[in-house]
Amino acid sequence: MNDREIRELLDLYLEGETTLEQEQQIAEYFASAQSVAKELMPYRVMFAAFGQAREEAAPVAPVVALPRWRVIWGSVGSVAVAACVVVALFFVQPKSTKGEIICHIDGREVTDPQRAADEAARILDGVAGDMEMALAAIEKINIQI
Repeated sequence: MNDREIRELLDLYLEGETTLEQEQQIAEYFASAQSVAKELMPYRVMFAAFGQAREEAAPVAPVVALPRWRVIWGSVGSVAVAACVVVALFFVQPKSTKGEIICHIDGREVTDPQRAADEAARILDGVAGDMEMALAAIEKINIQI
């Protein structure tokens, strides 16, 4: 390969328009050329560094997949904790002077037990929906036991 051809390939390379084969030709040229024009020396150093980095590349650590039972029980445990927190919020609240349950929904004090129960059910339904989506995603991943 002569200087004109390598310069054309370098121009294509700098524009991001080279193929892998052309990039290999450039790398082989700089690796095997006895003498290189002075203005092409930075490219020779650059491609030599690329080759060295490729040789020294650290191996990719394998991804360790958790057993399916750990993922499922971890998710179930998270839902159980969330349910306990919701239940505790509604039953550990201070009582009003009339003995009614007091909770706060969207920053407003609520004394109606039915409304509080409905809000708790709505929250738990949302958690259950999130859990179903998480389990569906786990099935798609198809983690091996």
